[in-house]
Amino acid sequence: MMHLPCPDREPVAARRPLERYKLPCALVIFLVLLALGPGLNAQSLELTSAQRQWLAAHKVVRVAPDPDLAPIDGIDVDGRQHGLSADYLKLIAARTGLEFHVVRATSRSDALHALAEHRADLMSAAAPGADGKQNILYTAPYARLSAAVFARRGEPGFSTLDQLRGHSIALVASSPWAALLAAQDSSAKARTFPDIAAALNALRDKTVDAFVADPFRTADALARLKLDQDIVLSGQLALETPVTLAVRDDWPVLRDIINAALKTISVDDEKSLRERWLKNVAAPAPATPAAPALPASHVAAIDTALQVAA
Repeated sequence: MMHLPCPDREPVAARRPLERYKLPCALVIFLVLLALGPGLNAQSLELTSAQRQWLAAHKVVRVAPDPDLAPIDGIDVDGRQHGLSADYLKLIAARTGLEFHVVRATSRSDALHALAEHRADLMSAAAPGADGKQNILYTAPYARLSAAVFARRGEPGFSTLDQLRGHSIALVASSPWAALLAAQDSSAKARTFPDIAAALNALRDKTVDAFVADPFRTADALARLKLDQDIVLSGQLALETPVTLAVRDDWPVLRDIINAALKTISVDDEKSLRERWLKNVAAPAPATPAAPALPASHVAAIDTALQVAA
């Protein structure tokens, strides 16, 4: 461990090096930590000469945020991008000198079309498993989202895929969860809605039995729509999706530059961003497990018995 003598505690012989520069002990410690700190958690940006030439010729990058993905991504009332993705872009801009200009999109689908048609250069919150085989390039992920299931307050909840069997669940049409649920061979009856507000209102109105989405986006929407007293987080599902930046297909150099910049972001910076945007998520509410769905043959037998009893 480095020993830094303090002027008011060390003998005269030990104090002379510090007294020569008239620096208080606390200031010396601060300067040493300031010099060492960045090297402990971050890396310097290493780019090839070709990548630096590309940056010199492409200072402005047009970014299309997903307008319905708060707190991961979104646009505020003044037209500025905000959310976890916006803060990552600020860090990337500081490292590369790029300027990110917002291109307004009316929906996630609109943002994807803008990127595929080169009306935008970057999409700030992409899900490779959900966006189909678009003509776009994906960066390394900057976040991972898990699926959660939501139910009406005071009713039996769901905490596993098996408990959702035979029940109707709401999904946002552009979310990755429909494809992931289908891959799990779930027999839940999925219904898609154009946006999260429509899906949550369908759950509140008993049009569906449950809603599946990531907990961060849903917690934000429940508070914004004032549905947090009607709908609760019931449980977590064993489903996960990465969140990446997506780049137009003819700019692989930009993808590689962004990946290089992402590697330089320190663990402390990432922790700070997650605490800022993703910390306010309610724990699953205690609920009585939903009864498992009966096989069709049992349902028919019970119906017959009830008719006989009548």
